[in-house]
Amino acid sequence: SAIRALLSMSKDDAYVDIDTTSIVVTALSRHNDIKEVNKMIGSCLDFIKNKQNSAAGFNNNDKDNLINVSNVMQALIANKIDPLGNEWSKNGITMLDVILKSNVGKNTTVSEENIKVFMALSDLYKGESMFRAIKTVGSIDFDSIFEGLKDYYENKDNSYNYIQALSLNKLGISKDIIASRLQLREEEPEFLNFDFPTVSHCKNIIAIVSAGLDPKDYKGKNYIKILKDSQNEKGEFKISKNEKFSPISQAYSIIALDMCKESYNVKSAINVLKDSLKDKRSSRLTRL
Repeated sequence: SAIRALLSMSKDDAYVDIDTTSIVVTALSRHNDIKEVNKMIGSCLDFIKNKQNSAAGFNNNDKDNLINVSNVMQALIANKIDPLGNEWSKNGITMLDVILKSNVGKNTTVSEENIKVFMALSDLYKGESMFRAIKTVGSIDFDSIFEGLKDYYENKDNSYNYIQALSLNKLGISKDIIASRLQLREEEPEFLNFDFPTVSHCKNIIAIVSAGLDPKDYKGKNYIKILKDSQNEKGEFKISKNEKFSPISQAYSIIALDMCKESYNVKSAINVLKDSLKDKRSSRLTRL
């Protein structure tokens, strides 16, 4: 019924524009054994081909529309058609040439155009549609993957940072093993640790808890008390007196204390964090 509905949305054996038609062709690619579907794919490809210009691209105000080009390439690859073949080349120029001569990817802005081109180039490199290649959860043998990870970390890795400790705890590796190889932030190489003191402290708490140890008494140090005492009257957490306020420090402090089910001034801590995110231009916003 889904396929019939999609077919019924066509007009003159195609769809409203190149992008829509290309995406439909990609969607129909798994069902091309159905006569009506195969016919629709053929007519859609004819529609797209008639829109292709003499330089192998697709015009948009006298400029090649790279989103069109990318969607068409993905549609062709999904249907096991070579987008660089003679049928889709013009005067020796391919759609890949159209992408390569453009300025896409030469700036740091993540645009829809950049994303679409990346997807198309990925399919072209692999020779397979990502919509066919990506496996669903049920088709992946996670058990063997996890066993391989456990074997590596148990037998070949002698130190675990806070991320590894937390992950390995979830993988079921013995807490005794994690504890014996625990590496606190200050023990890591300097080039791996650019954290503010508060962030490092919180990550240490996460590591200690993941190893099944007590952060209130780890090697004679009460990490919880230090963190709780660092919360000022505004609700900010700052371990060092000279430390600037950081939304990242605030977020990690909340995470660490919540993991340990510790009490603190939750309302003021959350309000401070919320206020720090009001500036939508903040470079930290996405990370938080």
